[in-house]
Amino acid sequence: MSAAELPSANVAVPFERVGVMVRQLTHDVRNGLNGMELQAAYVAELLRDPEDAADALAALKRLRELITENGKMLQRFSARFHVAPPNPVTYPAKHFVEDFRARLAKTLPDFAPQVAWTDDLAGEAISVDVEMIFAALGEIWQNAAHFQEHGEPVSAHASVRTGRFQIELREHRTALPSAPATWGREPLVSTRPGSYGLGIFHARRLLAAHGGGVEFTHDAASAQLTTRVFLPSRR
Repeated sequence: MSAAELPSANVAVPFERVGVMVRQLTHDVRNGLNGMELQAAYVAELLRDPEDAADALAALKRLRELITENGKMLQRFSARFHVAPPNPVTYPAKHFVEDFRARLAKTLPDFAPQVAWTDDLAGEAISVDVEMIFAALGEIWQNAAHFQEHGEPVSAHASVRTGRFQIELREHRTALPSAPATWGREPLVSTRPGSYGLGIFHARRLLAAHGGGVEFTHDAASAQLTTRVFLPSRR
């Protein structure tokens, strides 16, 4: 698969898909607002009694956290509709993998320790907009964490092959909700409850902006799903 095959922003989307997305977003925003309203009411109740001042301060802190969390949710949602031109820097491939693993440990603390990493990298380098590629990989790893089969091994291998840097994520998956070759080809398509169907589509666009991409293949005999993320490499 070449970068030219990766999805464009100019995709016709059925109106019903847009409706599903709007309903999901409305649901999520409403839940967030309800949580903030309940927390505000709790603060107001605590403020009636001066002896509850310490609890009121703690409740106010939690209210601010709720506002921040919901603001970040909306920022993430909005960001998936736009891909800015990359601002690449040259990055040693081995350091890139190490830094991504450190990022993964913070964003997916339950899943990250389960991934067995290997590599055969040496002095290769990649030219990437680090935050953009970390965001793309984050979407893919989030998806893997959500669909992980309990107790089954997960491994990742980083290498450079024929002029391209790649990370292969391997998972045991006995059944798939849809053909993996179609994942992320169109926006607003998801089999994940509560999802907007934008994550893998956005990851493909971020990778494509760097001349890279992602491939999903499934071997039914071994029940292995392989996700191969690739980017151009340089020496």
